[in-house]
Amino acid sequence: KYIDADAFYDTAYYNDDKNWDNGVLYIGNHLIKAETSLLRNYEIKIGTKTISSCAFYDCDSLTSVIIPNTVISINAFGKCNLLKEISISKNTKNISPYTFSNSNLEIVNFLGTCKEWENMQYSNDEQFANANIICTCMGEHTYIDENDVSCNECDFIKFDLGDIDGIDGVTDADAEYLLMFTFFPEDYPVNQEC
Repeated sequence: KYIDADAFYDTAYYNDDKNWDNGVLYIGNHLIKAETSLLRNYEIKIGTKTISSCAFYDCDSLTSVIIPNTVISINAFGKCNLLKEISISKNTKNISPYTFSNSNLEIVNFLGTCKEWENMQYSNDEQFANANIICTCMGEHTYIDENDVSCNECDFIKFDLGDIDGIDGVTDADAEYLLMFTFFPEDYPVNQEC
């Protein structure tokens, strides 16, 4: 199911610096290994199909990763202590149990709906315990515990028309947001009919 990150370790291909792209080794459209010194933000190449198991293990400077929509399974970011934010697509169908172990995820940008997030297969909710899952439906899952997930913009929670944040009914904050939407709709998206 996964290629191990060390499968090509110490081979001629692995040892040839010309095969490494900014600290990351790809073979065709497969990401094999990232150097542990990989800095800050990294965007995996578009067209990448697989990421080897533990490819980013112990990349302790990595703070954010964008994973393209061609990757369907993830098992690669254990012990990335500074990793705070990832972006993944709805095409990602499986996140292995310890994919983000010992990472401190705060934000998961999920390029899909909240329902698609709920249908994704991941077996360890603890890796998302402190993360806000932000879906393209503009909803935001806040994990309180593994059995309590709420979304303030889609079918996971019902709220009154005009109650933009889903908190305490229609408030002054909702009215202010709707007023800003009137003048700056690109900056203040609304997923309700006004």
